[in-house]
Amino acid sequence: MRAFILLISAILICYSDLSACTIFNVSRDGRCLIGNNEDWRYTDSCVKFIPAGKNKYGRVYFGFGKKCRYVFGGINDQGLFFDIASLTKRNDIAFDLRKQTVDNEIYLKMLETCSSIDEAIGLLTRYNVNGLRRHHIMIVDRSGNSAILEWGRDSLSVVMKTKDYQVMTNFNNTNPGLAGWYPCNRYNLVEDKLGTLSSITVEDIRTILESVKNNDMRFPTVYSNIYDLENKQIYLFHNHNFEELFLIDIEDELEKGEHLYSIPSLFSHLRLESPVNKENVLIDSVELNWQGNADSYHLYVSTLPDFKTCKPVVISDKNFVKAENESNLGWLILILFPVLLMAVKKRKAYFLVLIVLFYSECKTHPSIIKIKENKSYSYVLTNLETNKVYYWKIKAVKDNFPTTTSIVKQFSTLLTQ
Repeated sequence: MRAFILLISAILICYSDLSACTIFNVSRDGRCLIGNNEDWRYTDSCVKFIPAGKNKYGRVYFGFGKKCRYVFGGINDQGLFFDIASLTKRNDIAFDLRKQTVDNEIYLKMLETCSSIDEAIGLLTRYNVNGLRRHHIMIVDRSGNSAILEWGRDSLSVVMKTKDYQVMTNFNNTNPGLAGWYPCNRYNLVEDKLGTLSSITVEDIRTILESVKNNDMRFPTVYSNIYDLENKQIYLFHNHNFEELFLIDIEDELEKGEHLYSIPSLFSHLRLESPVNKENVLIDSVELNWQGNADSYHLYVSTLPDFKTCKPVVISDKNFVKAENESNLGWLILILFPVLLMAVKKRKAYFLVLIVLFYSECKTHPSIIKIKENKSYSYVLTNLETNKVYYWKIKAVKDNFPTTTSIVKQFSTLLTQ
């Protein structure tokens, strides 16, 4: 019997990770940031932009399916955000028969017409929202106010943010026994990290999201977002890769008119491999290595973390040299030795100059830029200053698509005692 109970417990623990969305927001130092991991069984994710119209705000939707048919979350140009997270379906909910029953389309209307938490709550409470039988929703406005709406014991429950942060995963916050999977390690991990951080940055949110991504391939983390409400920006990540981001300027995208991006098509599987972050190279040169499948790359290296005045090195497949074609000194000497003898005998200095230039080009060019197997690239930086911290990042460029950018990493040439 004990073995049977342990087996059932293990099954329940595994099942609890299936629908594993993680949503949280934090308001600190006058700034509000939102983190979201969207975990789902499908991979056809998309982001859709709809500009403002008559009596409608501009909005950005994230979801799945053709033309982004199934919307899971989004934000409008007033800074009102929402996202949903799955719960176990409830059959005990008795709706108010005096109210109209609607489904998830009400969330789209909310972004079209509401600009604050109060307006959003006022709209949703006028209806029976059928979707709340199987999920709950977090709403955040630009001021940093937030609330979780879910079905409580007998009625709709509004859980307001009481700290400077609020977290929602996949259990009922009003009463964990009503629906969902409790306890939740992801919820506890986010709570612990947000509670111990003295200040908050985009990098902090990125690190937290990566730590709670869902690795179960039945419901993996398909995409992740960081919303910066103050700057009206969205940092978009895809498919567990938190080293490559697509930065969305909400106002700029809405000015382009109604359009849609397939999220997978935006990304180039970009990863910075070495040197590892904050490594001390202890030499005056370093080989930067990365992976990706873009058409070209813009490499930025600077002693300033904001890369001001930094001009990138533009690198494409045309100026990459395959690693296996690097010059071999032995073959070079074998080929050029007869020419060298002739030059010495005939005292033709220009032959020597030609040989030196040829050797220099063959020796240095392939070691500066090269492409290896599996879309792995390297670039050698030389003449580095000692006792300096260098920052580097890469932009990946794909034809007909906006660029993605790697996260910023750093290395140093600090001398140790």
